[in-house]
Amino acid sequence: MISHQEEDTMPSSKNAFPLPGEKAFPGLWQAIGELLKLLFALIAFETLASKLFEVLGVSPDNAALLSYSVSALIAYGLIIFTAIKSNQLDIKKVFPIRRLPLGFWLGLLPVVAGLSVLLSELDNLFRLIFEMSPEVIAIFGDLYGSSGLNWLSAVAVIIVAPLTEEALFRGLFLNGFKRRYPPRIAIIASAFLFAAMHMLPWQFLAPIVLGALLAWLVLGTGSILPALIGHAFNNAIPYLMILGGWQIPGFNEFSQIDVVVFQPAWFNLLGLGVL
Repeated sequence: MISHQEEDTMPSSKNAFPLPGEKAFPGLWQAIGELLKLLFALIAFETLASKLFEVLGVSPDNAALLSYSVSALIAYGLIIFTAIKSNQLDIKKVFPIRRLPLGFWLGLLPVVAGLSVLLSELDNLFRLIFEMSPEVIAIFGDLYGSSGLNWLSAVAVIIVAPLTEEALFRGLFLNGFKRRYPPRIAIIASAFLFAAMHMLPWQFLAPIVLGALLAWLVLGTGSILPALIGHAFNNAIPYLMILGGWQIPGFNEFSQIDVVVFQPAWFNLLGLGVL
């Protein structure tokens, strides 16, 4: 359990709306517009980056990971910078940072770990309904292949993805939503957009749950750091387990990634137990 009193961490509706003179950007439809611009930017920059790494003779697997990281940093950064600049937003309010006690972090990390295990099994269940395309199978093979830990994939998943996604969804978007809507609506809206951006049908529900938790933490603590650290830790768990010599079927071991494999019962119980 996270060591904060509920009344201190539960978002309050009294701070949901902007003070006089404050800019409440974006609203929901504006955020969707920003996501569409982001998609076009990601496609453009990733195409250019792929061509560049191909010319430089980088192997296809590494080129794909490098292209993602470079294009994500540029595209997300450009969209966020432009939105802040054009709407004259206060960067300290978009990315609030507040020091939190050690007890908070000691409570947060086990919750994220347990949730990571359970949401992974939820993904496995949804894969029975939604089949993975060959392209997605190849991507997951690069991330959690049987050939060992790929450090480029670890950097992309543990550093680049949390940094860019939290800056947008729990930074820019949540900052605008909380000034326009009641806290619960702001949390749900940002979580749904976060899930939609992943564009993987069987992974739609898991990002909603994780995104809602991270948004709740930001509103409850007044700091984006719990979302950033929580997201990074969630993504790091499969890699940390590989480093420790633990590859769990259905979680971080995909020798037959095109086949749905469920996690061992003891692993699911462990995840439930640490929540």
